[in-house]
Amino acid sequence: MAWFKIVAAVNDGQVTLSPEMYNVSPVINAQATAAAQLAQAKFTNKLFINVPGTVNDLQTLERYVLRSNQTDCPQPGELDLATLITVAELAVELKIPGVADLFTSSISRVLGYGIDSGDSGDVKDYPWVNLCHLAKKIMDEKFFNNIAWWFLNAARATRSQKGALWAFQIGRTVYEDTGYPRLWTYGLYLCVVWGAFTHSNAPTLSSTMASAVDLNQKTLATLTGGLAIPQLCDVHDPQACVGEGARRRCVDHWHAVWRKAHHVANDRADKEYEGTNIGGPSRDVLRMLHLVSGALQDITHIEPFRLVSPACDLSRLHASNGWVLEQQSVVRSIITHLAFESIFSLRTEDL
Repeated sequence: MAWFKIVAAVNDGQVTLSPEMYNVSPVINAQATAAAQLAQAKFTNKLFINVPGTVNDLQTLERYVLRSNQTDCPQPGELDLATLITVAELAVELKIPGVADLFTSSISRVLGYGIDSGDSGDVKDYPWVNLCHLAKKIMDEKFFNNIAWWFLNAARATRSQKGALWAFQIGRTVYEDTGYPRLWTYGLYLCVVWGAFTHSNAPTLSSTMASAVDLNQKTLATLTGGLAIPQLCDVHDPQACVGEGARRRCVDHWHAVWRKAHHVANDRADKEYEGTNIGGPSRDVLRMLHLVSGALQDITHIEPFRLVSPACDLSRLHASNGWVLEQQSVVRSIITHLAFESIFSLRTEDL
């Protein structure tokens, strides 16, 4: 098709496409091939095809295609989430392989940049449901999990029971629309952690559900308190950490590292919850697990290992982080079970 110009008719005009768009999109390829016969009959070098979307959508998509192997793709702040979602959906519709993944990476960066920098504005205005619909279209569970993680961070940043109730409602909508439960799990998690079901706008709980919420609050508090106890797996480098004396020093060393990591995490959690009256870090075990994991990494990078082999230390660090990830899964499992119980226990009025 090198001698033809491919002209795409979109909702608000026309766009001349680059040869790369013909090469990467089976949809554009098929339309252009069909249009070629008509163009030859009319002695024209233009192939007219129809593409959904707008001029801006298609041009943005084309830039991503052209730059997919370069480093100058739009960075956080250059494109808004609504545009990224729309153009990613267009990439899916045109069956362009790999570009949807590129957009999901940009979306994750934009979400993370806004929430981490504090420039996110009102997190309730974020297109959470549309993001999840996009994840369903591209069948990307990792992208779903990234959305859920940023959703949890954004909802936690509201530091309010009303914000937790909002997160619960949005999460339930996502579950009903897509079948994906993690946003709902996280919304319910914050409701339990912060006692949001005591808020005046909270739905009425059945006695069974109220009892389950109370039990889960106690369970989360127990798990959070248990983090003060050093958690170590029995992992040693079989060549570097040899002998009872070396292993005893290894265990003592890692007990001290864990206690310091927990102290750092606990101090940070206290500061994050300072000035609130919603329970604080006493039940927010997911946040504490994340903070402990980060503190472990920081401590092991800052402080040199003097007591035992660095190789063995690395093995123990990986084991400790593995335990942290397991506990995150345990907490999600507990709250997910509660979420499904709530289907039958919560009244259906809007929160």
